[in-house]
Amino acid sequence: MSIAGASGLWKPHKQHLCLHQRSTGKKAGRRLTTTPEGKFFFSVCRASSQRREVGVGVGVGVRGRKKADTDFDIVVVGAGIIGLTIANRILTTTNLSVAIVDAAQPCAGATGAGQGYLWMGHRNPRQKSWDLANRSKHLWEEFAMDLVASGLDPLSAIGWRNTGSLLVVNSGEEAQRMQAHVEELVGAGVHADYLPASAVREIEPALCLGDGGAALVPGDSQIDAALAVALLCKKNSAFHSQGRYMELLQAPVLQFSRSSTDGSIEVVHTPEHSIQCRRAVVMAAGAWSRSILATVAEEWALPIIPAVKPRKGHLLVLEGLPYLQLKHGLMEFEYTANYNPVQTPQFSHLLDSQEPDHLDFEISSQPTAAGVMQDEDFGVAMTASMDPSGHLLLGSSREFTGFDVGTRNEVLECIMRQASKFLPALADVSLQQAIGSGRVRTGLRPYVPDGTPLIGPVPGVPGLLLATGHEGSGLYLALGTAEMVVGMITGIEGPVNSTLYSPAGRLSL
Repeated sequence: MSIAGASGLWKPHKQHLCLHQRSTGKKAGRRLTTTPEGKFFFSVCRASSQRREVGVGVGVGVRGRKKADTDFDIVVVGAGIIGLTIANRILTTTNLSVAIVDAAQPCAGATGAGQGYLWMGHRNPRQKSWDLANRSKHLWEEFAMDLVASGLDPLSAIGWRNTGSLLVVNSGEEAQRMQAHVEELVGAGVHADYLPASAVREIEPALCLGDGGAALVPGDSQIDAALAVALLCKKNSAFHSQGRYMELLQAPVLQFSRSSTDGSIEVVHTPEHSIQCRRAVVMAAGAWSRSILATVAEEWALPIIPAVKPRKGHLLVLEGLPYLQLKHGLMEFEYTANYNPVQTPQFSHLLDSQEPDHLDFEISSQPTAAGVMQDEDFGVAMTASMDPSGHLLLGSSREFTGFDVGTRNEVLECIMRQASKFLPALADVSLQQAIGSGRVRTGLRPYVPDGTPLIGPVPGVPGLLLATGHEGSGLYLALGTAEMVVGMITGIEGPVNSTLYSPAGRLSL
């Protein structure tokens, strides 16, 4: 079992405190090392090559270790962007303490593999999550302004750039649909303009749209996810000295202990730590949320399994292309089909099916002239942007492959071909050249069939909240999600209607 999580691997120093396993009187084969900032890391103890067997699965994973050895008000499972922002809001707006538990490192899941879009232009004002997206945009802008007020440069701190976005099409038929989309955006309060291909060429010379056009949303921005996560970790760690924060990394959740009185989760168990949670447990483990809760659903005989499924994406990071520069973030209009998914209550067969990923690109209007390149088991729609270092980021693919994060050349070739339809300068760049001068990122998005994140309490388990299913929008929706979750914990209603995201009726046994 694994939990979504983060970037750089912290290496323990010999001077840092080593806590041996407390359940035996013998020297343990693994140890828990902590930094002064409160970050925990498991490493092999040199004093012994033995390893205590902790077992696998609910009911046997931590038998004899039901008693907690540390306690916090809130335990957040998952150190991705959602978990970290929830923890940060708890720490900065309440007096509660919080521990983050993750089987990996911060930003090791979907967020770290993405392009860092903070966009409204590709969203549909009629979708359920519109208000949450709008609120999140406002909170990210406040976050950037707070950085300026504290003397930090948003570009250096989190890679913040107000690039604006171009949602593009390359045919006249698509252009009509695009104009209707722009009208919807403007009607919903978004500053957006439709530009014909000739006008687009003036502001983005590398882009070729034939007789198509683009929706320009100048207020859209981009950030560097890894920088943002590193800053959040630093901000959160500042509360360690007050005894209010702990990161327990490389520590998969093995079991939950429930109260015999009200059924709430009292203790979260990892291989070498048991954390008592006095108030709430927040499941923010992205694509892994389903598998974690599935381990206890049968034993508890409760429908608590979220309809979340990992969906892999590839992203090419190209270097050494000085002749191809972009001023805006780009996205093919067909990509927006993913943000207006089919509404269906039949989740179970979709989660268990191994059928091709057909939901994304067959649910918008009729197929277009440009279309989306689609293999029998994956789909690709063009996205392109520049990162703060001048690298060209090309995407984007979607496919169901379980938890496999391996790269596939056929997907990368498809990404290159689709991008070259809009950026002709890429036509002569082979995949071998692209990979040779760059690198490939893959990540697992937490997909849900109805396209609406699951945010809120789990019926039947008091104090257990979900914050998952954001698919490719976790980074953008993180601050709004954190505000909503903390509001639920403190009983303070926020500006976004949280009932739209309720897990009730969307969980299975």
